[in-house]
Amino acid sequence: MVGGEEKISILKCKIRGIRTEQRVHGQTYEDTGLRYVKVKGCEYRVEKEQIILWLSNFGKIKSKLTEDVYKESDNSDNDMPLGNGIYSVRMKIEKDMPQFMPMQGKRVRLYYRGIVKRCTNCFQQHQQKNCKNEKVSWSDYVARFAEMFPEIPHNMYGKLKTHSGLTRGQN
Repeated sequence: MVGGEEKISILKCKIRGIRTEQRVHGQTYEDTGLRYVKVKGCEYRVEKEQIILWLSNFGKIKSKLTEDVYKESDNSDNDMPLGNGIYSVRMKIEKDMPQFMPMQGKRVRLYYRGIVKRCTNCFQQHQQKNCKNEKVSWSDYVARFAEMFPEIPHNMYGKLKTHSGLTRGQN
C-alpha cells in the first residue's frame, strides 16, 4: 500500500536453481522439469527395481537406470569399467524430492539440478556448517519422512519399517 493505494511491482530476477525458461544459443525454451537424478548410497544393497519404485513416487522415469562407471588407470591391466555405486536416471520431476531417502533401510542421497540441499545434522534447509540445532537421529528423520509421504508403502523402507512407529498397523 502506498498512500492508500495498492501498488504491484513486477521484478525480473534470477534465483539460483529455479528456472522457468532457458536460453541456449539464442533460443529460448521453457523448463520442462526433466532432470538427471543421481542416486548415491545404494551400492548393490538396493535393487535397481526398488530405486525406480522409490523415484516413481516423485515423477515419471524417462530413461533406463544406469550405474556410473570409472575406468582403471592407463597403466592398469584391467580394461573393464567398474561401477562406482552411483546410479543415474533421467526423469520428469513432478514434486520435489528430498535430498535424503530411506530406501530399503539404507540412507540414500539424491542429487539433481535445483534440489533443496539439507543439513546432515538436523535435515533442515541449511548447510551443516551453519547449523545451531540439535542432531536429529536418522530414525527420527525416517519417521518424519513417512509422515510427509504417506503414499510410499511402508514395506519399501526395509528394516527401518520396524523402527520409528512405521509398523503402526501399516504395511
